[in-house]
Amino acid sequence: SLCDWSSDVCSSDLVLWIQFNKEVLGFDFLLGATYIPHQGSVFHSNDVFDDIIQDYILIRNHGDAPACLVGDFNARTGTLNDFLVLEEAVAIETGMDSNDVLFSNTKEELEDCGICTDRFNMDGVTNNNGFALVDLCKTLDIHIVNGRFGKDYMIGGTTFGDTSTIDYFIASPELLTRIYNFEVDCFDNCMSDKHCPIVTELVPRRQNQGYEHDTTNSDNAESVITKTKVTWDNEKKMLFCNTFNETSIAELKQEIEDLYVVGDRKS
Repeated sequence: SLCDWSSDVCSSDLVLWIQFNKEVLGFDFLLGATYIPHQGSVFHSNDVFDDIIQDYILIRNHGDAPACLVGDFNARTGTLNDFLVLEEAVAIETGMDSNDVLFSNTKEELEDCGICTDRFNMDGVTNNNGFALVDLCKTLDIHIVNGRFGKDYMIGGTTFGDTSTIDYFIASPELLTRIYNFEVDCFDNCMSDKHCPIVTELVPRRQNQGYEHDTTNSDNAESVITKTKVTWDNEKKMLFCNTFNETSIAELKQEIEDLYVVGDRKS
């Protein structure tokens, strides 16, 4: 469902927050769908990533559910590091102790779970949005999924026009341990102008036995992951059917057919 209360605490209008409850995957989490204008756009602002940082903090403070961001960031990050590694000597020198949340080393914790923390990206170029996105990751302790999981593991496939990676799935550490697969799907011009879909699969339970990238059958029972199957609610069957306006569908179909007729005449 749409996260209605987010509009009361968030200032940025570039993120649509959606709340998923336990009935979906067995745990609560928040998903923020976003589009960040490219640097040459009149709608671009240098403060956009700072606004998202502030909103993300407010969202997380409102509840303890893990969160993720997904969408077109128009950010080219190359293989920039998205982890803030705090050296113990520096932490002690600045007066921090082991109970401080900033003292914990998320990178080591994820590596202990068998999760890849290296960056892989077929697009080696960086831009200002890319540097800002990586700084956002370090500030919020959330991390880029592209190139680290599933079919995209150690690949980092491009998501725009076979040359650029600007679409990302970014998740908090709690969600990283629940990712089963990530992939950059094939381009479909019926869905986008140049963007490839990105697909992320989550599982109900945490993966702590070392990440398995081979999803084929295995004799090792620990590597078998149970997927949640979503089924239709028969009580809402007619509600779904009645949502479609047959008149509007017929009109749209006729408009499409007329376009083909016009195209044939021109050719």
